[in-house]
Amino acid sequence: MREIEHCQNCDTELPEQIKRPLDLVREFTLPFLREGRGGYNLPHTQAVDYYAAILSRVTGQDELALRTAAWLHDVGDYDVERSPSYSREIHMDFSVLRAREFFNQLGISQCYKREQIDRIIHIIRVHDNIDALVEKDVLTFMEADVLGGLATNTHRFSNFNQAMAYTFSSLHRKLQLFRTDTGKQLLIPLLARFYGELAILPH
Repeated sequence: MREIEHCQNCDTELPEQIKRPLDLVREFTLPFLREGRGGYNLPHTQAVDYYAAILSRVTGQDELALRTAAWLHDVGDYDVERSPSYSREIHMDFSVLRAREFFNQLGISQCYKREQIDRIIHIIRVHDNIDALVEKDVLTFMEADVLGGLATNTHRFSNFNQAMAYTFSSLHRKLQLFRTDTGKQLLIPLLARFYGELAILPH
């Protein structure tokens, strides 16, 4: 399974007020991500965090908010996998509940401003609802999420038809919403590799 190489140096010079809460959110989410969707959630989340760091820095947006959202956005898959039915809406709802659980832990809310918590919760709540991807930080997060999905291998698809259904129902619509030059540049090699992998999936 191909996993994106996590940027080992991107956090070394972070100020403590960003590094500390990121360490805490990783610690909170790792048990859920390891037991989420068939080995996909953890490498995907690591990749989204990586791209959220890049995009937040080139756009001047709130790195702590975007990267915290990255670690929490799919954590609800742990609960969905243990539920009788699955939908993208349900996974976002469960992720919001897990995010609130994180922020309600003793001392966590002191690491974030109230408006940061509100934005993180909002990003998680709408991140897979294409019609709700309108605000600047939500769109930037969407770019990180798509890039992180493309950077994580296609084993999450059981066959070619399932992968193509995702490609036309979600991926192509999100690609049209990319706004940052950096995101568009990062897309090029990832899309080429993604489509190459699709070709070898069972039909």
